[in-house]
Amino acid sequence: GWKYERKMSGEFADHFGTMLAFVGYLFDAEADALEAGDSSGAETVRGYRERFIVDQLGSWGCGWARLAAQATTHVFYAQPLQVAATVLWDAIARLVDKRKLRALAAMTAREPKKLDYDADCRKASGV
Repeated sequence: GWKYERKMSGEFADHFGTMLAFVGYLFDAEADALEAGDSSGAETVRGYRERFIVDQLGSWGCGWARLAAQATTHVFYAQPLQVAATVLWDAIARLVDKRKLRALAAMTAREPKKLDYDADCRKASGV
């Protein structure tokens, strides 16, 4: 029932930022349910959020943020990326057992795939 809406320009927000914003939205939805006295609804939303963090961000989010922080040329961008990676990893570590955490750590440590096309061209063209 959630719908993504672009609010700034004709371009989509970056994928990582959009996904983190959705996690924030789920925190808000859980808080709203708790304030309304709907503990069952809050538990449902908490489950959505926890599964989303592990299933959608767990295998790549921290590694991507680490690489993006290394690639930036200005500390303004590096510091928020490092904070995002740390907070995300802490959340993941609280949600999974040690075996799964080791597997996710290995996945986030891998090198990015080499593309056989110019990704900048695709972004600029809106493809």
